[in-house]
Amino acid sequence: MAMINGAPGQVSLTIPLPMKDDALVAVRIPHYDSVILPIAPAALVEFPLFRVPIGQAYPAAAAGRVKTIRETTLKTANRLDAPEWFALFGMHWQIVNPAAISPVDFITVMKLGYIVVNLQSPKIRVEIPLSEIPSRMGIEGYDVTTPNAAAATGEYHNGQPNQANFFQFCQADGNPFPINNNESLDFSLVFPTVPASNAAPTVTANTEFKLFLDGYRNIKR
Repeated sequence: MAMINGAPGQVSLTIPLPMKDDALVAVRIPHYDSVILPIAPAALVEFPLFRVPIGQAYPAAAAGRVKTIRETTLKTANRLDAPEWFALFGMHWQIVNPAAISPVDFITVMKLGYIVVNLQSPKIRVEIPLSEIPSRMGIEGYDVTTPNAAAATGEYHNGQPNQANFFQFCQADGNPFPINNNESLDFSLVFPTVPASNAAPTVTANTEFKLFLDGYRNIKR
């Protein structure tokens, strides 16, 4: 067992880390992954995360665009590389766009989307509305109206841009959920089916959603 202190104001976490190998060290650093949301309203249904690793192309919504370390930490599809191990205790998210992003896009995703989490040990399934998960880091609210759209950037966040502002997701005793490298990283961004009587949600083309899993990783020295 290894005792790891959290940020000020947080309890210490007792984590069963496989630290027998002196070449590994526990570091508080997130895993993250991103998906490109399509502009077609009917396509806003379900977007699996942690499926496409570095060096492989996004699905059809962004055909031809290859993932880099900016978009994901994943090196192997759907799981961690051995001997890596992860202690999950929270999450946060953001949406960005290479062109100016509108607050309407942000509100659409925040109000309608939710994260589905499937863990294997212990075996649980939970659904968390994005409105309950803060964005934590970055600019609190920002938009660009420059005529040169190619050079514009923009992002929005819910909640204050503070490193301590994240959704705490841990066990009742305060300990994180362990994820081993032989277990699937099973997370999805889901939008509910829109009734025919309501207007289907849309987002600007190339809107990128990124989910950050806050926790401890055992990193090679």
